[in-house]
Amino acid sequence: MKIGILISGSGSNMIKLIESCQNDKNASINIVISNNPDAKGIDFAKSKNIKTKIINHKEFSQREDFDNQINNILIENKIDFLCNAGFMRIHGEKFVEKWFNKHLNIHPALLPSFKGLNTHERAIKSGVKFAGCTVHLVRSGVDEGPIIGQAVTSVDAHDDKDSLAEKVLKLEHKLYPKCLKLFTEKLVKVKNDKVIFSDKAIKILDDFKV
Repeated sequence: MKIGILISGSGSNMIKLIESCQNDKNASINIVISNNPDAKGIDFAKSKNIKTKIINHKEFSQREDFDNQINNILIENKIDFLCNAGFMRIHGEKFVEKWFNKHLNIHPALLPSFKGLNTHERAIKSGVKFAGCTVHLVRSGVDEGPIIGQAVTSVDAHDDKDSLAEKVLKLEHKLYPKCLKLFTEKLVKVKNDKVIFSDKAIKILDDFKV
């Protein structure tokens, strides 16, 4: 499976996905695309001899044109599957349809709670006792789509948004590669927008149960 990754910043989740695929006979990271010319993650991808591409969203007046340019690059590089790793742009409906059930995103909250931005600050203010991250298939709504996996941590009395972000990011780095593995090894199926897990898939995700 040839995988493309979309980033906007440092790409810490991208790094974990690259590392997880280095010795994987079923998958390889073939291109990293960023909408941000200054994204530090591009340098890491280059250091691993992975093809990179900058597609600056500011150069496009229409979101659909930006989406189309990304899609064209993915098709040119024969990409089979797509992962968002801190990609801070919302995809248009047509792009989502083109990559339907072949496109993952990771969100730093336990969806369907706290969609969008400032998740950790909102979690602290709400008084929840548990927080975490979610890997899901991409749909046209913001942070919507069938959930593949979630990882949970406690929200302690002394936590602030920064300490909670640090705890959740550690979970993201563990969860995302495992969820991608479910697809590269064909351990899950999606039917009627519901995820069907094989016994092996359930075992892989068991580490993240509370």
